[in-house]
Amino acid sequence: MRQNSDKEGFLKLTLAVYKVIALFPIGEDLGMKIRESADKILADLLLNRPTDLFEQLDNLFSLAEEKHWVDSRNFLVLRREYDRIRLSFEASRTSGKTVDNSNNHRHDKIIEAINGNGKVKIGEIVSLFPGLNRRTVLRDLDKLCQTGVMVRSGNGRGAYYIKNGHKCDTTLTISG
Repeated sequence: MRQNSDKEGFLKLTLAVYKVIALFPIGEDLGMKIRESADKILADLLLNRPTDLFEQLDNLFSLAEEKHWVDSRNFLVLRREYDRIRLSFEASRTSGKTVDNSNNHRHDKIIEAINGNGKVKIGEIVSLFPGLNRRTVLRDLDKLCQTGVMVRSGNGRGAYYIKNGHKCDTTLTISG
């Protein structure tokens, strides 16, 4: 598992990307593409999954740099930090260290359920994994909340989970 300082560093780097693209002209969709790539990389890093999006983000940085909307030193710093992270992950993969990916399948399935329904109750998530202890599912949900992927709303049996950054109408019921 990654250290908290690593997670904080990943978040700070993503926020730095947001600050740079905030300087782009209003309505420019290149900034949104950069943000989406940075968000996907952040999610992969927080969930300790390998990612192949570093090159895509670097290409988007190059396109933005050519526009001269912001000082090119901003992109130099961002590239340096993303390269440091990329090299660290590549080194850990080639050094023979294994990364715990046992939960990734469950996490992906939970996120998919939330994306499909907008919000999901604990019981619905538990039913996705027959034979798996409810406590294990709750630990997975806690981890996804801690990493910022999703948010818990409510307590007890009335609690439900939504994807972070999305509002959910609590008057709706889930069918299905």
